[in-house]
Amino acid sequence: MKAEFVGVGVIDFTDARFKGDAKFSRAMFGDQNTRTVVFEGAKFEVTSDFSWAQFSCDVIFNDALFIGNTSFRKARFSNEARFFSAKFSSNVYFFSAKFSGNAIFILAQFSCNARFTSAKFDSGGYFSSAKFNGGAKFYNAQFGYDAIFTDTLFDKELDLCKLKFSQLYISWNSINDNLVYDGPAYLALIKNFKIIERFVDADDCYYQYRKESQDRKRLYGEVNGWDSSKLSDITSWISCGYGVRPIHTVICMFCIVVIGWVFFIGSSESLFESFYFSVMTFTGGDPDNLTLGKWLRTAAMIEAIFGYLLTALLVVVLARKFIR
Repeated sequence: MKAEFVGVGVIDFTDARFKGDAKFSRAMFGDQNTRTVVFEGAKFEVTSDFSWAQFSCDVIFNDALFIGNTSFRKARFSNEARFFSAKFSSNVYFFSAKFSGNAIFILAQFSCNARFTSAKFDSGGYFSSAKFNGGAKFYNAQFGYDAIFTDTLFDKELDLCKLKFSQLYISWNSINDNLVYDGPAYLALIKNFKIIERFVDADDCYYQYRKESQDRKRLYGEVNGWDSSKLSDITSWISCGYGVRPIHTVICMFCIVVIGWVFFIGSSESLFESFYFSVMTFTGGDPDNLTLGKWLRTAAMIEAIFGYLLTALLVVVLARKFIR
């Protein structure tokens, strides 16, 4: 229904109770004389429809309860929109909604799916401490200013595909298990984490991006045969954790030394001497009083080559992490 709600000062629906469908589709709220439209504490017991509604002033839905499906499809919020501690018990849709002022969803609770597809936030978007118990979709959404998701919880999948933002304040631990895979979205997040100086989050995000990308590749296909890029990814994963996990390189170094130690057992007086020889060979040393047969000299040469390569790789990975 197309209706107009205008007046001087405040249009007040505080603690209103809507027992049937609340149909405000294409409604006009406020004019030049209206400061605020208030739905604070309102209870929408069935469905609520604010599709194409226009709010020409501040609107307050703080502590409102939406029990049925809720739609703000293509709604226009000219000023600040406050949904502080609002509760959405069913699906809520903000498809193509436009927030010209701050959009405040701090402590909001979304029990089912929350769809912000193609929503546009011209100012700040504040979702701090909000809870998304269903799927959260921000596909193709735009944040003209900061998007704040500090301490926000996501229990189901989070779709950030084609999301555009200036700076996104979010922790990697809150989204890593639920983020829908999309290469550009991952790369945008990695860049964002570096900008806001969350370098550990940037490394963890990059690691997961490379791991998921690798898992989606097939090592061998009937049409294209062997996939060299997957082989390269596997090598990078094992040797250095895609350049962000130096512990992988350290483990590889230790394994090579142990393998060399096993080969050299019997060529020296004790197990310690064999281990010492393996370490010296790996690090480019030349231990005395040890005679090797032809095949063991070959093994020693191979271990020395791995030693040079892995040592250089460790230096590069550590330098990348220490020099930001």
